[in-house]
This record gives sequence, C-alpha cells and structure tokens, in this order.
Amino acid sequence: EELIFRGWLLNELRLLLGSKWNAIIVQSFIFSIVHLKLAYTFQASLALSLGLFILGIILAINSLLNRGSLWGCIGIHGGLVGQWFLLSFGVIKIAPDTSSLLIGPTELNSNPIGGLLTIIFLTIFLASQLIALARAGRPFRGARNASCNEDFP
Repeated sequence: EELIFRGWLLNELRLLLGSKWNAIIVQSFIFSIVHLKLAYTFQASLALSLGLFILGIILAINSLLNRGSLWGCIGIHGGLVGQWFLLSFGVIKIAPDTSSLLIGPTELNSNPIGGLLTIIFLTIFLASQLIALARAGRPFRGARNASCNEDFP
C-alpha cells in the first residue's frame, strides 16, 4: 500500500495538481475510500473514513519528512495494522459493553481507526507531524549550533 499510495500516487498527484498539499488531500481521500467498508452503518463508515483520511495525511507528511523514504510510513501503517490484528484475534480484549463511538465499528470485527479515541490520537499525531514539517522547512540560521565550523552542521 505504501508503494502505491505514498510512493506512486502521491508523486503523480503532485505533478498533476502542482501542489503538495492538494496532492496530500486527494491521496488521503482516495486512501480512505479504498478502505471503506460498506457493510458498516453510515455513522461507522463515516468515522472509519475520517480516521483513514487523517492517517493518509499523516503517512503522506511522514514521507515528505523522510525525503521520499517510505520506511517510516511502513512502520506506522504496519504497527497500526498489527494492533488491529491483535484486537481481531482476541490477544487484546476490549470489554463488550464499551461504546463503539470510542473504539470504532464493532459489527464485523473491531476496527479502532474509526473510534473517537483513535481519531483524537491521530489528530494529535498529525499536529506533531505538521510542526515537524514546519521546522524542517525553516532555513538554517546558525543559532542552534553556533560553535560549529562547518557550513552545514
């Protein structure tokens, strides 16, 4: 998935749309639509799509921060899928009376990416990624490492 969405599609959209932010938004929208589960209720599908949309933005920004390397995206996405499998196969158990609003759709199998707690966590993670991206884009002024003799510390 990372090769398709962040390796190929994101770069193609960036060339077609001329803006990295437009490309990130469109790529994230396509990512969320491809993962849509039609068997869920409308509310559950909407929450799941929102969580996947935010995740798509996070993964796209991560690939930008890593200068095109997909290893960070693979680690984040793989870690989330691994946690989902732990939930699906009962290694991690959630109390049966827990609200699906908090933990995500539970009709077919638990998918926490559509839960309120995960959406909040992803939003906080997205904010940290945006801060890191802003810092990476600032020009080096030399004040951070004034004792360095090299041009590029």
